[in-house]
Amino acid sequence: MEHSWILIVAMIGHVLCVYADRLLLCTPGGQFSFSDMKDNARMTKLFGAKSDSDSLRSIVLQGGGLTPTLEDILVVHNASIRRKSRSL
Repeated sequence: MEHSWILIVAMIGHVLCVYADRLLLCTPGGQFSFSDMKDNARMTKLFGAKSDSDSLRSIVLQGGGLTPTLEDILVVHNASIRRKSRSL
């Protein structure tokens, strides 16, 4: 239970990734499917009324914001554990 906070940080990161994906895939015109990429009319209908703010929020959450920061916290913590175990 000493490192249970790592599990909590990982769960928060995954929830944020799912939320960011849903921002991109759920549109006012329906839900995006990769098979829709073959039909330009369907893509226009799906993304025609989509606001730009949803895409920007998704970028901030996944690419340049909170999720990478959470991953960095875990990497730094794991590196410090390895250093401690080598010194023993």
